[in-house]
Amino acid sequence: MTYHLIRQAITDRCCLTGSYDGRIRHFAPHAIGQGEDGQANVLAFQYAGQSMTDLPPGGEWRCFRVDGLSGVRRNDDRWHSRRNYSRRPHSCVARIDIAVPM
Repeated sequence: MTYHLIRQAITDRCCLTGSYDGRIRHFAPHAIGQGEDGQANVLAFQYAGQSMTDLPPGGEWRCFRVDGLSGVRRNDDRWHSRRNYSRRPHSCVARIDIAVPM
């Protein structure tokens, strides 16, 4: 269910809110698929909320394991991204299912 919600948010360019590592995160998902370890991951731009490390002003790229996210829902925040977004596969999402076009 969470996977499909994230996938649809990527298609619609909608931001999401959910819990990860016991912290509330506000993020814009950019790509979802399998990481190098075969687990379902999402590359997201976290722009607000809590983090285990300091979240810089304006936000930062994060890699979330889909099975680690809970309570995920759409929010009404505007879309967030950065110019350094790349649709190419990388360690977070080595095999892309769907990604925001560049």
